[in-house]
Amino acid sequence: MKDSFRLTIVCAAVLTWMSLGCEKSVKPSIADAGNGTGTDGDGDTDTDGDSDTDSDSDGDTDSDGDVDTATGTECAESNFEISGTVVDMLIVLDRSGSMSDGLPTLWKTMGNALTKITGQMSGQINFGLMLFPAYPQCKPLLPVNQCMVPNTAYITVGDPDAVQKIATAVTAGGVGTCGGTPQAKTLVNALTYLKNVNDQHARYVLLATDGAPNCNASLDGATCPCTTSNCNGNNESCLDDQSAYDAAGALAAAGYPVYVIGVGGSADWQQVMNNIASAGGTNQYFPAKDAAALAQAMQQITGEVVSCEFDIDWTKLPDGTSKDQDLVNFYCKQDKTEPGGTANVIGLDKTCAKGNGWDWVNGDKVKFCDGMCQKLKDGGCKLVTATFGCDTIPVT
Repeated sequence: MKDSFRLTIVCAAVLTWMSLGCEKSVKPSIADAGNGTGTDGDGDTDTDGDSDTDSDSDGDTDSDGDVDTATGTECAESNFEISGTVVDMLIVLDRSGSMSDGLPTLWKTMGNALTKITGQMSGQINFGLMLFPAYPQCKPLLPVNQCMVPNTAYITVGDPDAVQKIATAVTAGGVGTCGGTPQAKTLVNALTYLKNVNDQHARYVLLATDGAPNCNASLDGATCPCTTSNCNGNNESCLDDQSAYDAAGALAAAGYPVYVIGVGGSADWQQVMNNIASAGGTNQYFPAKDAAALAQAMQQITGEVVSCEFDIDWTKLPDGTSKDQDLVNFYCKQDKTEPGGTANVIGLDKTCAKGNGWDWVNGDKVKFCDGMCQKLKDGGCKLVTATFGCDTIPVT
């Protein structure tokens, strides 16, 4: 899996906030600070010549003669994913011809917003991309290709390079705008696709469109409500709203809520998009008339799907790891290489009285309080790690 928002058990049996190589940890005394020959308080000598004044509460001795002050638990290192923290989101994106309207175009505005939000939330959300219509190139575009429906994702959910690929597709000329709006049939195929995603994550759909669904050849172009100024008997220009509601409802029924963003405001089709969102289980659509509103809508949607409660399955901790709830610390990091320390520790905030740390919900679940929860939702922590076996640090 790509870098995911997960809780990682790191080697720690004393409060050093660093990996100790999966060996017993030794808490250095002040006398260990310098080099040279020294003797322990009980008279033995370190192999490196340092003086060691530690004494072991249980009296055991290391192979090199030092007295060990570890708590008695083995330091173990293992990746430990907290259930429910990483979610999947399939972006179903309208690339119909009308997305080229305006200056800057709706397509460019959407592309910039998608690039930003997917990069920001990549630690918490596995993104994928499905484009409609599906015809890969816009010139030449024959009438038969106007309503092509994608059979699968253009960029798969869980692709480790999804963020870069999305950026290339929507901002670097990877795809263009053309054709109609086969929204309903695309949502039908999105359901089939998501059912076959091979992970245990919660799954969501983000439908971003500037207009109403059409491309249903079975409708009557002479009598139907039309998505263009005049259908002129063209069945595929008819408003295909009921099919879109049904498709969104099927996604919600399968456990995949559908969020809807109306790019450019889409004032003529507000009720249609509200109905799609309602059928998809998310109540109402997000109007995005400009770049700022679009960015805010995406931030709100992605924030809603990020969880701030984490289940800890103690049975999955490596053998020898401390299971004492008073010896747990969490750290907010930007990547795997960042060490845990005082600069990024998340303090225990009992009853969330200060609102900016974490607390136990019960013996198997922790929650991040409002301030830290918002930081997660804003992408402020790409990775959360935990140490087990060190005195818990309170929030300051």
